Amino acid sequence: MTLNQQKVGTDKRIKIYKSATKVSIMDINSALDYHREKDNEMIYRGNITFVINEYGKSKLQLQAFLPKATAKMVFTTIQNGTFMNIFPDGFRQYGGSIASKRARVLTIRFDPNNMRYMFQIEEGEGQPMRNGAIKMKNREKSVQTYVQLDMVLEMACEVIDFIRHSELISLMNDKPLYTYSTYEGNNRQGQNQYQNNQNNQYNQQQGGNNNPPQNNNFGGNQNFNQRQPPPANFNQQQPPNW
Repeated sequence: MTLNQQKVGTDKRIKIYKSATKVSIMDINSALDYHREKDNEMIYRGNITFVINEYGKSKLQLQAFLPKATAKMVFTTIQNGTFMNIFPDGFRQYGGSIASKRARVLTIRFDPNNMRYMFQIEEGEGQPMRNGAIKMKNREKSVQTYVQLDMVLEMACEVIDFIRHSELISLMNDKPLYTYSTYEGNNRQGQNQYQNNQNNQYNQQQGGNNNPPQNNNFGGNQNFNQRQPPPANFNQQQPPNW
């Protein structure tokens, strides 16, 4: 990004969607701008966050994370009405922290009898697995909230649009919300430096003449500096059979 370019977007902490009942509140927030550097890559680890506060029941508040690509998939199925067919027993996202041995589960389930969705976050003691995942060993806390179908459809539209806009803005700011290679950028810098060195060597050989040689011979030994014959005068009277 050059000095003349301005950053696109906002630094405000946006709540993408908010729902509330008599006993609970749920906020959907953005944690999309997050990468981790590894070897020659910037690994993308952005998420959509769910925060449920049971202020009128357990007084607990828990937070869960849904990866960007997974969030787009889940909310797209909600938007086009296929969620209950693809996930008849509900959708679950498993996560947590291996360092603290805490496991977390986000559950989204459709209730056809009351035409609403249930969102639940569970947290407890976790057991690290060999594949790098973490499994819930003992559930200690749980919060949930219910959101009517029409509001979840609004939620799906807002989340999908927000993610798409964020992806576009990130590309305009040259900070894509995807995994990207840093080796390619370093290699391009090396190529530019090599080209500059070649140009400097050529200019020294030509005595400071910065203009590259021009090839004016288009298929012969024609001298285009010589005077060319004048064009035919088409205003003259032509023969009768012209």
